[in-house]
Amino acid sequence: MISILAQERLLGAALGSIFTGIIREPIFGSKSRAEFAHLWNKAVDQTFRPVIESLSSSGW
Repeated sequence: MISILAQERLLGAALGSIFTGIIREPIFGSKSRAEFAHLWNKAVDQTFRPVIESLSSSGW
């Protein structure tokens, strides 16, 4: 079974890809789509870090 961390990263990558595909380029300014996707994934990691740590420490 895939780990919680891997699931969270896949979800973040998928949501980031969908979001960057929908939004038009002028909103990004000088940032490329890849840079925006990286920032999105980093934000998702930081948001869900406490949940992942909690689940990992409980042995789930």
